Amino acid sequence: MADFLIPSLRGGLNEDPPTSLADDQCTVATNVEFWLSMLGERRLGGLAIALAGSPLAGCDRIVWQHRHLPTTNPAEAQYWALGITGSTAVLAYKDTSWHTVTMPDALIVNGIDEFQVQGQSFNGKLFIAYHSAVDRLHVWTTGATAL
Repeated sequence: MADFLIPSLRGGLNEDPPTSLADDQCTVATNVEFWLSMLGERRLGGLAIALAGSPLAGCDRIVWQHRHLPTTNPAEAQYWALGITGSTAVLAYKDTSWHTVTMPDALIVNGIDEFQVQGQSFNGKLFIAYHSAVDRLHVWTTGATAL
């Protein structure tokens, strides 16, 4: 196999179509910053979140993730995730430990709808939209036991 060489990334991030980019430019640079380095370096601040011991550990796939800020303090951020096993959905979030959230309306799992879950933090609440038999928006407030 021939070597794949990247001689330089001095061009940095560019939004032009990929076919019109110079050899030293890219269209996507996920978790890379070009602030101090001409080659690009890993963006600081990301840590791996272990699923071991969580309600999501036995799930076949994680289909939705969201970072919820219940307050204006970023240190209190919550990591939300939705896992699927067969036709069963598991919703959980992590702050200092993992918590399972009861979904009062069962998510429709059909190979499409579970990938279309949307979440939005607003005014300390987390609004979650997903397809279920009941047509409504779900809201989470800190300290609640269910959506």
